[in-house]
Amino acid sequence: IGPQSVRREEFVPAGGFRHLVIALDVSPSMQLADAGLNGKQTRALRAGEVLMSLLQRTALDQVHVSIIAFYSGAKPVVVDTADMEVVRNCLNDLPLDIAFNVGQTELLEGVRQSVELAKTWQPDSATLVIVSDGDTLPDSGMPQMPRSIHRTLVVGVGDALAGKYIDGHQSRQDATTLRQLAARLKGDY
Repeated sequence: IGPQSVRREEFVPAGGFRHLVIALDVSPSMQLADAGLNGKQTRALRAGEVLMSLLQRTALDQVHVSIIAFYSGAKPVVVDTADMEVVRNCLNDLPLDIAFNVGQTELLEGVRQSVELAKTWQPDSATLVIVSDGDTLPDSGMPQMPRSIHRTLVVGVGDALAGKYIDGHQSRQDATTLRQLAARLKGDY
C-alpha cells in the first residue's frame, strides 16, 4: 500500500474553524513608496509582508481567511479559504484597485463589508485585521461588531511623519485616524 493523503477539507478542529477577516486598503496611495524598515517599500508591499508574517504565526489548519478589499467601495476578494497560496497571491501586490471606480478611500465601507461577512459565524470565532494608510472617518455610521468578532487589530502602513504627494495632496499614514478607528471598534492599533 502506497502513501495515503488526507483531504484537508475533511479535518474540522474541535469547536469549528476560526476566521481571520482582512480588510485591505487597495487605494492608489498604497502604491506610494515610504514604508518598511528603509522607507523604500510601497505601502501595499509592506502590508502584504506584515499580514504574511501574522499568518506564519497562525495555526493555519484551524483558520479560514477572508479578504475584503476597499478603495472607493468595498468588495470581498476571498471568502473563507484555507488555501494560503490564494491569500499570498492577493497580498503580493495584486492590482485590486482596478476593480473600483476612481474616488475617495472608503475605509468605513471596508469595515462594514467585513462585519457583514462575519455576522453568521459562531460567537468569538473571528478576528478582524484592518490594514490601511488611513482615511477620514465620519462621526457616525460605525457598524456594530457582531458577536463573532472577538478581536480587532488596526495596522497602519507608510510613513506617519513625512508625506508623499498624490492626487493634489500630501499622503501619509494617518495615525490619528487609525488610532481613533481602533478605539471605536474596541480594538488595538
